[in-house]
Amino acid sequence: MDPSRRARWSLFITALILAPLVALANSGGGPWGHSGDFGEPGCEGSGCHRTEPFPPGHGSVTVDVGPYVPGQKQRVKVTISDAGGRAWGFQMSARQLNNPQRQAGTFTPALDDQFVWIHCADGSFQPCVNQLEYATHTSAGTRQGIPAVVVTFFLDWTAPATDVGPIAFSAAGMGADGDRGTNGDHTYYTRALSLYAPSNQPTLRDGGVVNGASFSPIAPISPGALVSLFGDKLAPPGFQRQVTPADLIDRQLPIELSRVGADFYLPGPPGNPLPAYMLFVAEKQMNVQVPALPAGFSGPVDVQPVFNRGQGSNEVRGNRVSVNVQQRSPALFTFSDGKSVAAVTPSGAPIGKPGQFPNSRPAARGDILLVYGTGYGQSIPPVPPGSLAGDPASLAGSVSARIGGVFLAASDILYAGVAPSFAGLYQFNLRVPAGVPSGDQPIIISISQIDSQLGVILSVQ
Repeated sequence: MDPSRRARWSLFITALILAPLVALANSGGGPWGHSGDFGEPGCEGSGCHRTEPFPPGHGSVTVDVGPYVPGQKQRVKVTISDAGGRAWGFQMSARQLNNPQRQAGTFTPALDDQFVWIHCADGSFQPCVNQLEYATHTSAGTRQGIPAVVVTFFLDWTAPATDVGPIAFSAAGMGADGDRGTNGDHTYYTRALSLYAPSNQPTLRDGGVVNGASFSPIAPISPGALVSLFGDKLAPPGFQRQVTPADLIDRQLPIELSRVGADFYLPGPPGNPLPAYMLFVAEKQMNVQVPALPAGFSGPVDVQPVFNRGQGSNEVRGNRVSVNVQQRSPALFTFSDGKSVAAVTPSGAPIGKPGQFPNSRPAARGDILLVYGTGYGQSIPPVPPGSLAGDPASLAGSVSARIGGVFLAASDILYAGVAPSFAGLYQFNLRVPAGVPSGDQPIIISISQIDSQLGVILSVQ
């Protein structure tokens, strides 16, 4: 398995829910032609804002747009994050990637949004005859004085009537300090691609739905488990996005991420599909959490990728692949080498050979380690799929563990349950027993006598 894929899950384990990440000298949106792309200057180059230094990762702007169906309208979301923002603005344009001076489709304000208006390149309003269009904030849309951290703008976009190739949506987003001056304002830029849907339908590979920890092509998955979906054209080339706090509502994971989702279909008469909960999406991989399934269900289910979820005739669905489900599918996460168990000390230092990872060291007998897995089933009290766990909750089944063939005493399994503030992730606090041999030792954590995958090791000194 590509180590970079494992690295994505390793990153997820340690940083799924990050600290929060994103204008007002001109509160009406202009001047036009300052999206920071297609050879145009950015907002700070307009004279109404100045460039301000800020730490990397201080904020961001993102554009969520799906593949386009000829002539169909879809809702576009612009999200600006800035921890110090007190006023907000954006400017966005849509161009043919192969001919960036050509307008691509048509913007209109969303009917339920008074925060966006559309201008033509000469400053007039629509219709923009033979001119470029710019979507931007209104004065009300700046939400002056609101320390929101994350602000969203919605607008509608009608796609071209024919295939014009990839379409680039370029946006400048502003998190301003709200003093109506030109200093202290942060500008961020992004580009999102929309592909022609009829020739870019998402495709899952046969056997491409696997446990996100083991990546086993033959092991089953289970309700609430974290799984990876592998395929092609799951997102535009080079695109990738991980869930952020801005995507959560009431500590719930979204069912679409940048217009990409996945549905689970139960066997039997046709019924409504069950949407997965989204964690990560890229061109060839999605990471999701399996939705809740009927109590006690086991057997095959079909999984299908979805573009433009909820967009009516603009929705695009890919092929279905089958995967077997059982009530528990325990597996341990590994670091990016695919073998070393994802174990850390209580202070967060990784366990491994010296130099294998930054600040890594082997485990010592008597050490307390935190180990992570998925697919271990229900907890008490239960945490529904899609929800971030709150307080600690222990697993409902009986848990056993062994390292180097040595079974841990019950007193050495200090905790076995959900990982607080995560979804679908389980945490095991283990004390390394005295009798474990030195070297790379196999580690297995079982639930109700079902073992985690073979081949996972823990380095012991």
